[in-house]
Amino acid sequence: MKVVYPADANGNSLYRVFNCIRRYGPLTKKELQKHTGLSWGSISTHTACLLAKKVIVEHTGQSDANKGPNPRLYTINHQKNRIIGIDIQMHRICGAVITLDGKKICSRALNLKSRGAGNAFKKILTVLEALFKVVENPKEIKSIGFSMPGIINREERKPFSVHHFTGVFPADMETVVERKFGVPAFIFHDPDCMLAAHMNNMQPEEYAVMSKSNVLLIRWSYGIGVSILSNGEFYYGDHHAAGEMGHMVVNPLGPRCICGDKGCLEVYASIRCVLEKISRGIHSGELNSEMIWEAYRKKNTRVVSIVNETVDYMASAIINTIKILDPRMVIIEGEFASAPPECIRRLNTALAGRFYGLKTIIQARPWEDSAVIGAAEMLTKRVLLGIITKRQSAWRKKETRKALPSNQMFL
Repeated sequence: MKVVYPADANGNSLYRVFNCIRRYGPLTKKELQKHTGLSWGSISTHTACLLAKKVIVEHTGQSDANKGPNPRLYTINHQKNRIIGIDIQMHRICGAVITLDGKKICSRALNLKSRGAGNAFKKILTVLEALFKVVENPKEIKSIGFSMPGIINREERKPFSVHHFTGVFPADMETVVERKFGVPAFIFHDPDCMLAAHMNNMQPEEYAVMSKSNVLLIRWSYGIGVSILSNGEFYYGDHHAAGEMGHMVVNPLGPRCICGDKGCLEVYASIRCVLEKISRGIHSGELNSEMIWEAYRKKNTRVVSIVNETVDYMASAIINTIKILDPRMVIIEGEFASAPPECIRRLNTALAGRFYGLKTIIQARPWEDSAVIGAAEMLTKRVLLGIITKRQSAWRKKETRKALPSNQMFL
C-alpha cells in the first residue's frame, strides 16, 4: 500500500523526508519517493542536506523492497542530536535521553516522598543532572521537554494550575532550567506528550488515517486528562484549558475535589480515588496500582466492587465525550490501561452500542515510557530546524516559544 503523507502547510518537504526516515527507516531513496510523493531531485537534495548535517547516516543492510544490488539505506544518526524528556508524575520523576526517532538511550527516575511542588522541582533538577552526566557527549543534547499534569499555558509554556501538587512550580521554570543546563526547555501537557508518542509509534497505514482524523488520548491515572487531536491538529481551546476531563462535574452534591469543585470525575474514577477508598476500607500502609490489580485478579470482593464502580463512572464520561467530539479513536493510557482484562472488558461492554452505530476504536495501550518519549517527540521538529538553520540560540526568544502547528508535527 502506498502511503502519501499530508502536505506541509509551509511546504517543508525536507521535514517530510526526515519524518519518514525517523518513523519507518532505514529507507532507500526510492522508498522515500514512494512514501512522500516528492520528486527524485527533492529526495536527493534533502537526503544530502540531512547527511551533511549528520542528522541521518547511511545504513548497511538490505532493503525489503529490493532484491538486486544493495541501494543506499538511510536511517537516523543515533550518536547525534538528542533530546531529554521528563515526565512529572505525582509519585515519581522520570527522565530519559531520546534520539530523534524516539529511541531511549538512557533513563533515570526518582520517587517523590511528598507532593510539594518545590520538592518535585528539586528532584527534576537532580534527574537532569544525572542524565547530563551519563551521556558521553552532553553537547549533543539539543533541548529538554517536560510532560506535566494540570492546566498548561501552551503559549507561555508554563504551568497554570497543577492541582496534584501543593505549592507552586517556579513561574520561570523553563528559564531556570535553560540557564542551568544551557539548552532550551519547554513544558507540555502530559496527555499531549503521550498522544504524540503513540502517533509516532503507529504503523504507516494506521498513521495515514489517524493523522487526518479526530483522536483522543485519555490518561486515566492519579488524575484524568485528555489530549484532543482534531483533523491532525491538537485542540487546546481558546484559554488553553481543553482536555480537563477529570474535572467535569458528575455529581454536584459529591465530595470536594482537589480543584475546589464538588463531585468531579476524578473523585469517582481516578486511581487515586480507588487507592483512598481501599486504604480506608481494608488496608493499612501504602498501596499502589499493581497491588490493586493483583487483589482484583484474586477476586477480593471489596476491591472488585470499588474498581468496577470506578470503571462504570469512567464509561459514562467516555460516552459523553465521544458523543460531543465524535473521534475515530480513543486511546486509554495510564495506570488503568494496565488493569486486568476483566476491567477493560467491563469498560468495552459498557461502551458497546452507545454511539448510534458510529465506529469509534477504543483501545487500552499501556506504555510506560510514552510521556517521556512524547515530551521529546513534541520538540523533534524544533530541533531539526535548529540544526538546519543553526539558530538554536534564537529559540530562547519569547516570540519563538509558541508551539509549532501540529499539522507540521504529524506528517
